[in-house]
Amino acid sequence: MILEAITYKLALDFFKFLKKNRINATSIKVDFYDKVRHHYIDFVDVAAMDTYYTTNYTPIDNCTIGDLVSIQFFTATSDTYNFTTTYNATDVTQDFKLVTGSSYDRQRNAGRQVFIDRQKQLIINAVKQFVDYWADLK
Repeated sequence: MILEAITYKLALDFFKFLKKNRINATSIKVDFYDKVRHHYIDFVDVAAMDTYYTTNYTPIDNCTIGDLVSIQFFTATSDTYNFTTTYNATDVTQDFKLVTGSSYDRQRNAGRQVFIDRQKQLIINAVKQFVDYWADLK
């Protein structure tokens, strides 16, 4: 299960990177693909993913290849700039889409758009790096 452990750890590290930048991912859906079928697992947050990794991949069984793990979608929230912004990412490894949302009026959101765009770009860059590494392992 060496490939499965590596690709799962790559996804886990992606979410830990977002968390270090004060973007907390929730409602995470991960796809386990074995060239025949897809198996999806939902996680509540990064801590649940970390627990799954610790229980299933420590120590790593390097005798079998395992499934290819990819991120299907996630929801993230951030309150870095003293207002809450949500990010919904879908189809991360194939046709990535990121939608932002905020619960304030248009005037406040217009003033805060530069901060939202900054975090959105951070997520887009992180996804691009994730997909590049994931494609190499694929």
